[in-house]
Amino acid sequence: MFIQLKRSLHSSGVLALATCSALAMCPALATVPASPASGFPTGTYAAKGLGATVTFDGNGQLHVRKGDVMEVEADYTVRGHQIQLTDKSGPWACTKADEKAGTYRWSYKSGTLAFSKVSDRCTDRVASLTRYTWKQQK
Repeated sequence: MFIQLKRSLHSSGVLALATCSALAMCPALATVPASPASGFPTGTYAAKGLGATVTFDGNGQLHVRKGDVMEVEADYTVRGHQIQLTDKSGPWACTKADEKAGTYRWSYKSGTLAFSKVSDRCTDRVASLTRYTWKQQK
């Protein structure tokens, strides 16, 4: 009986230790949810040579303007150094089902935002984002 109790206590202790360890690790293993601008430098940017500005509002909304004309309205989410853009409307928007969303890696240095394609079927968006560097407007 003592041996069974000792084994039972030992097994319970190991199980409790394993459970606590697993629970403590759960937050570390959980995926980080996408957020509109987590660590992303929001604001308005202009691309020299394109004549357009893009504004990331910090709340997951993106607007591309050429002068006073709204060319694209889109949603965006950020996960680390990747950003997903999903066009909603506008004359420059990619509205075909397989072209609405695109994912890019972003980098920011000295007020300049640059993008490199991860995956995107919208060739116009790829060209606009990756051929130019985007300088933050004051």
